[in-house]
Amino acid sequence: MQFDSGNRMTGYTLGADIRPNITKGEGLSEGRLHSDGFLDLSTSDQRTRPISTSSSTFPALPSMSATLPLKNARLVSLALAWCFGVIGGSVGINSIVKRNQQVADLKRLVAPIRLWVDTFDLINSGIVLAVGCGVLSVVCSIWIGLILLDSRKRTTEGTHISRAPLSTRLLKFEWISLAFMDIWILACAIPVTYIGRTGNAHVRAFLANNELAPSVVAATQSRLGVKSDYWHNYSVKLQVIPPWFTLLFGVIAAAISFTAARKAHTISDRYNTGESPITGDSPTTADEKAVEHHDHAESGRPADSPIDAVTEKRETV
Repeated sequence: MQFDSGNRMTGYTLGADIRPNITKGEGLSEGRLHSDGFLDLSTSDQRTRPISTSSSTFPALPSMSATLPLKNARLVSLALAWCFGVIGGSVGINSIVKRNQQVADLKRLVAPIRLWVDTFDLINSGIVLAVGCGVLSVVCSIWIGLILLDSRKRTTEGTHISRAPLSTRLLKFEWISLAFMDIWILACAIPVTYIGRTGNAHVRAFLANNELAPSVVAATQSRLGVKSDYWHNYSVKLQVIPPWFTLLFGVIAAAISFTAARKAHTISDRYNTGESPITGDSPTTADEKAVEHHDHAESGRPADSPIDAVTEKRETV
């Protein structure tokens, strides 16, 4: 016999007495006959055993999709809520500033008459609404940053880690904070919308120390083309409409975060009870599936093949 450097026989003669005992791919005590015609003497007769998937060998946590549940959906919803939070807050503050400028311009037009324009009902609630939208954008920025930071750590540290990422551990606080901001915005958006749609500014005019009659004030407003109702003011519409979109995407972000929190809690419970974090199988069931898969792999047939179905049917008959 001749052997190469890999301990494989390159030339051999098989007698009739041993030829029937050697089949391609069959484990031998001395070696293995491969389909390419080489007898590998380095291969023992030991068969590969399936890897146990019992609770002692389960990874500390499953893949990134489980340790960062609904990561992409959370990022998208938080990004949209952040965008409309910035828009709602900025246009709200801008509307208040423009309204104050319009009142100041009107006072200069009618000098020396002193005007007292009361728009505090819309200004006060509008400020609180704008602040709520701004705070929502800040909250979304924090959660987006944590998710991206945890994603980066997962990429650099490997496939599995021994502890859940920070953003996953804080999922409960994530959806609670988003829900709180949604309630804040809703509580302010309702009165702002109602006042902006139906309210009007209260105008009083004084000449020296004498207050002018309301009819004179109304006639002066008509002559100057100034309307006291809020909804005819374009800045009021900008103050009222965008926060509702902010609220919509804030609610969506809170709902997705709540779903992710429940999913993370389910995975944690499975891990603590020894079940598979991904499939929910018990260690015994997981071992049985692994052995079944190994047996099918050795037989050269995929699991649940038609041959198995025919065999089971014959055994039943």
